[in-house]
Amino acid sequence: MSAESNEMPRALRREISVWKRLEHRNIHILCGLYEGIGPVPALVSPWYQNGDIKSYLQRHVDDTDVDLLKLRLLCDIMCGVKFLHGNSIVHGDIKGQNVLISDAGVATLCDFGLSRLLAEHSQSVTYTGVWGTSRWMAPEIFLDGERLSYASDMWACGCLFIEVWNNALPYQNKMNDHQISLALDGKELPGSQLDMPETIWTVVQECFNFDATQHPASLQVATNLCFQLVMHEVDSWVTLSRPMDAHVRDLLLAIEASLRTTVSHTVTELYPLSDSEVASDVIRHLSLARILNMQRPKLLERSVFRWCFAKFGVGDIILPSSVALPARDEVEFGPIGLHEPAALRPLARLVERARPGLAIDFMTYFSASSLSPPIKLNTKLRFVAWLSDGNRIAVACDDAMIRILDIATGAILLRLVGHNDDVRHVAVSPDERLLASCSDDRSIRLWDAQTGYTVGLPMVGHTGW
Repeated sequence: MSAESNEMPRALRREISVWKRLEHRNIHILCGLYEGIGPVPALVSPWYQNGDIKSYLQRHVDDTDVDLLKLRLLCDIMCGVKFLHGNSIVHGDIKGQNVLISDAGVATLCDFGLSRLLAEHSQSVTYTGVWGTSRWMAPEIFLDGERLSYASDMWACGCLFIEVWNNALPYQNKMNDHQISLALDGKELPGSQLDMPETIWTVVQECFNFDATQHPASLQVATNLCFQLVMHEVDSWVTLSRPMDAHVRDLLLAIEASLRTTVSHTVTELYPLSDSEVASDVIRHLSLARILNMQRPKLLERSVFRWCFAKFGVGDIILPSSVALPARDEVEFGPIGLHEPAALRPLARLVERARPGLAIDFMTYFSASSLSPPIKLNTKLRFVAWLSDGNRIAVACDDAMIRILDIATGAILLRLVGHNDDVRHVAVSPDERLLASCSDDRSIRLWDAQTGYTVGLPMVGHTGW
């Protein structure tokens, strides 16, 4: 510590005390310091097996959804930075090494420049860490020696985005501080777009503005990224990886508009929730916007969204005094059976994601009848299960077969063959990828709902049906 005293400088203790008091899912916990094992005290924090963000992503580089993983981790990072800035704290050392991945796969910010402070206050070592951090330094810090600020944190966030998405250091081809200084003086960006999506690259370019007063706020970037993530998830639930039709497009545009009218922290609080919680909250915001006539063009009848409010409640939404919440057990919500099934199906898929099983009630209540004459099969039927898109059913039959039918035409889309006796029951997985069936042949089988092929071996062992 100091030459006159073994006590840690007051400013350093204050920094450590601030970090220890921070509680947020994206801020790494600091337990304290451990002294006596070297010239510099050690920071004590929980151990994360996943390591830092770069090593974690390298282990997942071949995952099919690695870009979605990167986006989620960037949301974590920016929500952590937003929390710090909202509490008047500048991190001061944002880089890949200082982002740890928890056992739950959540990105957490650590260090806060304390390693630098500890070394600076130790006279028994020569500190060499500045070179390692200079690549992430904002121009006004590196060239002009200005104080750390929210703006310099945002420049460093842009550098971190380059690390995360491109697996490259900022100023990757610069070998020393002199070359980095020349690059900054010449207004050369720390990295390039490469395979980075345009939506992410736009954020990075905003962070790399050489006028520090023009850097985006952490709240703005966090909201932007979290909005992208939430809409990506909603898109996958509503489209089910199928081509987008006009009804799906209208619903997604309406959802996007309803979320953009909410306060910023709503979107940043949405993305960490479970799928069902996110879907429920999206339905609430959409329903409120529709009831308040904020949606143009017209999207379904108001009665549809009153029904949604009655089923899902308001959650954390503060309703305007002009909006009365329907009772959960309310029977009449307005005209029923006025919508073509195709117009309702996109919202039905979102309802099903929010609360499995509820889409059937939704479709039954609001869709106009489109089936005539009744569907007939030349075999005895044991059980019928709806698929959540509302236009297909799975039928368990006495001829040892499961059939998937188009309810509009009655056409048989798939025949699932494999049982040796009557099929008693069929169930659909929540993601609609698998069907499960049980039969009088005392077996349970799994099927690919898209191809009709069996998945794995039959599950046997029952002694009766």
